[in-house]
Amino acid sequence: MSAFEDAVIQRIKQLEREVERLQKWERPVIITDHGALTGLGDNDHPQYLLTTGKAADSDKLDGYDSTDFGRPVFLAKPKTSTSWDGDARSTTSATKIDTSDVFGIPDGVKALIVRVLARDSASFPNTSTYFQIGPASSANNQIRLYPVGGDIMATVTGICNCDANGDIYYSLASSGTETMDCWIEIWGYWL
Repeated sequence: MSAFEDAVIQRIKQLEREVERLQKWERPVIITDHGALTGLGDNDHPQYLLTTGKAADSDKLDGYDSTDFGRPVFLAKPKTSTSWDGDARSTTSATKIDTSDVFGIPDGVKALIVRVLARDSASFPNTSTYFQIGPASSANNQIRLYPVGGDIMATVTGICNCDANGDIYYSLASSGTETMDCWIEIWGYWL
């Protein structure tokens, strides 16, 4: 036998041993149904944000847990009330507005996105009138509006914190008895 033929025979034997070795390995199971996968509920990649749970694991971004700031709810159309749709009002000291009763907002919200509108019939220009809201009777000027008189509409939109029950307080200084027309619209809230 020639050296060439000997080398070919050795190579064939070597390939046969390799085939035998590969046949002894377990063949991988191919899964085509994702329902058959295991471990999908594990959070084994903590560097990625979750899409469920703690507000998409927002604490990964800023160090705060989502319970620190709540979940915002934005409204396509505002929550309004017949109690706050342009009724004429007089000067009023800090008075609570129960947002769940008056506007149908869930109890215990943390803050509101609110638009406040007002006009006063005082002669123009008037610098002594205001309409304000806030989270407490002692701090009800978080959002403050200054109607300038002449029945000119003034408006402001902002975020107003709520008290522990989800309520706010208002006060106003009008130019006279029932001379200020006031509106409140709720455009969103934090749960």
